[in-house]
Amino acid sequence: MSALKKRVFLFLFFFCNSFVAAYVDPSLEGQISSYSVSLVIIASLFVVFFAFLFLLYTKQLAHYKKLIFCLIVIPVGLSSLFLAGSTVYVNLISDTKGPVHWHADFEVWNCEEKLDLIDPRGLSNKVGSALFHEHNDNRIHVEGVVLNTAMVGIDDFFHVVGGDLKKNYFSFPTENEVVYVDDGNMCNGRPGKVQIFLYRIINPNKKSGFIYSQEKLEKFEDYTSSPYSLVPPGDCIIVEFSEERDKTDHLCESYRVAKERGELIGR
Repeated sequence: MSALKKRVFLFLFFFCNSFVAAYVDPSLEGQISSYSVSLVIIASLFVVFFAFLFLLYTKQLAHYKKLIFCLIVIPVGLSSLFLAGSTVYVNLISDTKGPVHWHADFEVWNCEEKLDLIDPRGLSNKVGSALFHEHNDNRIHVEGVVLNTAMVGIDDFFHVVGGDLKKNYFSFPTENEVVYVDDGNMCNGRPGKVQIFLYRIINPNKKSGFIYSQEKLEKFEDYTSSPYSLVPPGDCIIVEFSEERDKTDHLCESYRVAKERGELIGR
């Protein structure tokens, strides 16, 4: 096989691999992201391949300069148009109509033991996904374009960090182990229950002080983070395994500090 044929073969091999990669993630956001990466790779391969080809065979291809120029410019232009167009399209169809930066604090308790989420690994400074993650700060970060706000709930957060949250069960990855809890397990000598409590500001524009309320989330699957970057007025979520109760005594650190400063009033 000649050297030129080998180069063409390698080009086609990487071309096919890049194109197939676009079908790995079935979600719309995942597909668009995969397509974008694949098109950039493909365009880059076209540019490198034809530029290298022209450098190797400058004399032989001297009469095809315009054609090679088009073969380089067209894929770069098409990939740029796709990136720009897909960005606009995703923003238009998303629930948030563009990127957001929301925060909500959380605590997870197993009886009287507060659980600490596993720390980020490697070069990453987060646990979770680019859109939905935690930075070792007990804070849920929603950063990016949210196609469907129903997909950034507390149960979705548990899932994206490697755990699980159901009505009668949760698993939560800590630094030493994954903690598994089921309704009916003993807590302080009595059967315990998985419960989720929400502290939420009911007057977010109040300058004289925030007023918050606490509620028990019976249908926590319907919960969506309040659209605030600061906490408070962002939410405080308590996931707790304990004896069944109507209210919790646990409170996120950010809420506790604001309360001590007189910036937060309970209701």
